[in-house]
Amino acid sequence: QFALGGNTSAYASSTDGGFGVAWTQPVSSRSNPRFTLSTNYVSDNAASSTGGLLTDTNSKWLSQLTYGNAKWQFAYAYAYHNCPWSTATTRNGGPCQAWASVYATDAGNDTAIEGEQAHSLRAHWKPSDNGAIPQVQLGYNIRKLMGQQTVGNTVETQSWMAGFMWPEAIGGGRIGIAVGNRERATGIKTAGDPGAVGPDNADGFTWEAYYDYKLNDHTTITPTIFGGSGVYDGSDDDIFGALVQTVFKF
Repeated sequence: QFALGGNTSAYASSTDGGFGVAWTQPVSSRSNPRFTLSTNYVSDNAASSTGGLLTDTNSKWLSQLTYGNAKWQFAYAYAYHNCPWSTATTRNGGPCQAWASVYATDAGNDTAIEGEQAHSLRAHWKPSDNGAIPQVQLGYNIRKLMGQQTVGNTVETQSWMAGFMWPEAIGGGRIGIAVGNRERATGIKTAGDPGAVGPDNADGFTWEAYYDYKLNDHTTITPTIFGGSGVYDGSDDDIFGALVQTVFKF
């Protein structure tokens, strides 16, 4: 839910054959801010006998522009998902159905007929010293679904997250807290109106908190609690959970 500033919309993964190019502005010092620019294309069935690179209709094109240094950074990403569907089966299980219930509400999980365009903003900042002031990470996404002509279809979704992390907290461990909204419909097509109106009935609000403690050089223990309200269809689907993760490295 909160990985990479909320890994939905533009940044949802698509793995198969493709190509990309990236550029980084040269600077004299790592502390100096700099621009980076990258773009890549992936064809969902590039290795398939029925698909192929640049011929498959199921594809993704993602570009990102960043500016910052090791202490802070702003990033903007744009993605175009070409994901037409002809039946309910391909629509609900096809390659553009990347959000699923772990990332989206029910209406936010809708997939476009002709494709979708996603815009994502990211920012992070680290204080000079590890103390009471946390490191901050922010993410915001907006997604436009194309070709949605049927009344009741989702035409726009949005999501956001905010994360705070203290790398040297109690006992030398790391504390992290994150809050946000899952991919949630912010526009639903209604009769007689070609635009987007009406919000999602589901709330989609989620949160998590963890304490990452390094017991020794080989063992890390991470107790975590998490929860949410209206996380999928808005009816009796509030969640709360806890876990303790132990990682051994040799």
